[in-house]
Amino acid sequence: LLLVLGAGVGGGRLVQRWRGRAAGAGSLSFSPATATLPGDKSLDLVVNAGSEGISGVDVEFTFDRTKVQLAGEVQVTGQLTQVLVQTAAAEANATGRVRLALGLPLTQPPPVAPTGNVVLAQVVFHAVTTASTTTMVDWDLARAEVVNGAGTILTVSGTGATLTLN
Repeated sequence: LLLVLGAGVGGGRLVQRWRGRAAGAGSLSFSPATATLPGDKSLDLVVNAGSEGISGVDVEFTFDRTKVQLAGEVQVTGQLTQVLVQTAAAEANATGRVRLALGLPLTQPPPVAPTGNVVLAQVVFHAVTTASTTTMVDWDLARAEVVNGAGTILTVSGTGATLTLN
């Protein structure tokens, strides 16, 4: 009986978590979506949640570290200024992966959660190869969470950026 009761409670929590994910949709993108290097190129990390107010994000993106690397630290911009996690440039350049978790600042009264296209941060890439090639900067959607003002995790899609190296 205890096993059945435990399974029922655990299953209920799982359903509750999946219900929370179905509340809305958002998308992640880079702006601009294409850039040509050499020369340092800046990309904005953007979340679009339409009319959903965004209170926090936990996102990761990847890049081919043998072709491009970060020219410096990721610069947080916009309204989600409370940094919870931010991968250092040296670690990102060693792994080809950046994690960024941001939230609204902890102020009184609480700020209004931004809607529409919200720029999260800016990242600058530079080429580390002289080969003429292309490479992608891609979102890791399996690890992406965008949270609305009610604390609900939104379903997220993503569009990467193409970097052309000449």
